[in-house]
Amino acid sequence: MAVQTPGAPGPEALLMRTGRIASPGECAGEEGRKVGAAELEVVRMVSAYDAAFAIIAGTVEDCVLRTGGEPEAAGRGEEPERLVREALRRVEALKALPHAVLPHDDRVVAAAGIDLEERGRPPIRKEILLLADGRRTCRDIAYATAHGVYSVAVEVSRMLGDGLLERVAFEEPKLGAEGETPMPLLPRAPVPEGTVLGSPQELPRRKPGRNGIDPSRPEKRARDWADFARFRDLAK
Repeated sequence: MAVQTPGAPGPEALLMRTGRIASPGECAGEEGRKVGAAELEVVRMVSAYDAAFAIIAGTVEDCVLRTGGEPEAAGRGEEPERLVREALRRVEALKALPHAVLPHDDRVVAAAGIDLEERGRPPIRKEILLLADGRRTCRDIAYATAHGVYSVAVEVSRMLGDGLLERVAFEEPKLGAEGETPMPLLPRAPVPEGTVLGSPQELPRRKPGRNGIDPSRPEKRARDWADFARFRDLAK
């Protein structure tokens, strides 16, 4: 099987970021290919395992069954049970770290006073420090550095323990101070003469709670690794 998700860089993203290819099409055809078949197979397999980890470490709200259009297999193809078992092992290994991060939610920033150009530091740590601006997650850093999400999450967790990074607290969007009067909407521009408008009943109407924030539904953002305890049951 193959695994594809926007939660982790795929084989083409990894090869393009490292400069091995210049465009996604260079992986598709045999003629003029710059990456050998064996190398491409390894990259596909590595990205499939990382994608499976990214899906399990994230949040799946809906599932849709699609037929037809079979995706290209990961290397020679991997068994679903093996992919899931390895993904669960990685989730448990990450959770066991003292300063484990949530790959898609936690944002980090370089600690104050850290020398970003210190010699002798592993390359992956240098890259993470340069990209840790308080807005990027491990998933964002993985895309920018051509590393797997799991590798970045493990390294970020260790760097938090070493005092090189600091976790940025998540802030709920501010809707204004209590009792504050919201600013009035700007008046509509006058409609030019001769313009034919449809009936107001034909236009879509906004309803409270339809902008993605529904107070009747529980908050789905993961706060810590306690939300992922259910995956231990899947491995049994």
